[in-house]
Amino acid sequence: MTERTYAFEGVAELIDEIVARRLAWGVVTNKSMRFTGPLTRGMPLFATAGAVVCGDTTPHAKPHPAPLL
Repeated sequence: MTERTYAFEGVAELIDEIVARRLAWGVVTNKSMRFTGPLTRGMPLFATAGAVVCGDTTPHAKPHPAPLL
């Protein structure tokens, strides 16, 4: 799963800037934790994420605002 997965151009630089500014950041996805967990743990890009919220970790999935709140 992590071998052919990559971030869009500019995302790594954006995260570097967020971290440099000491801002908190995380991931909100509609994918289930079954897929998101291994992916975010397996890619260095997500090492500084403060939270990972998946479609099955809250009562409502995206586009409902609950996962972001």
